[in-house]
Amino acid sequence: MEELRASISGWLNPQFVGELLIAWGGRIVGALAIFLIGRLVAIVGAAGLAIGLALKDSLSNFSSGVMLVFFRPFKVGDAINAAGVAGTVDAIGMFSTTVKTPDNSVVTVPNSLIYSGTITNMTAEVERRISFTISISYEDDLLDAKQMIRDIVESDRRVRKSPAPDVLVQDLLPNGVSLAVNAWVATGDFGATRSDLLERIRVAMADRGFSVPHERVRLLERAAQVE
Repeated sequence: MEELRASISGWLNPQFVGELLIAWGGRIVGALAIFLIGRLVAIVGAAGLAIGLALKDSLSNFSSGVMLVFFRPFKVGDAINAAGVAGTVDAIGMFSTTVKTPDNSVVTVPNSLIYSGTITNMTAEVERRISFTISISYEDDLLDAKQMIRDIVESDRRVRKSPAPDVLVQDLLPNGVSLAVNAWVATGDFGATRSDLLERIRVAMADRGFSVPHERVRLLERAAQVE
């Protein structure tokens, strides 16, 4: 009994109890700290992932905007075709580019869509080549038709003398002969000159009696079989 009392007295010794609390308290605090730090890291990681996903498109547009400004595939005022939009560049921003279409609509295109695709700049050079085809019938005089078209093209003051315009036989179609017409003009005169040449050639063909071939469809009627 005395030994039991001595053992209990030893366990209840303030110094022993203090050492026991310090040892176990340290372990509890350490475990709690590890748990809280783990939760904090998980929360920060999830928040970082969410922010990264939210900013992915913005960062992509920003980096594409930097590349567009640095490499300058086009500038304000250029006529381009990019990301499925054709028109005149109105503004180049860090995240998007504004394009004004021929019908005066304003389209805002993300820079990432422009830079990751094909960019066609119609006004990058001072000259452009007009190309179109004219079809005549096999009954028409081929050499006469070529000379008539060449005279019309060469008489337009906007057409460059060098390279000289040409009229070539492009193909022999089932219904007629296809002629390819090529002429170089100043970039600013491209649209108006092409339209004027087509109109003048069409009027001249009608006046000179040249016929425009049409697709012919032959219908065969089969006689009904009588049993």
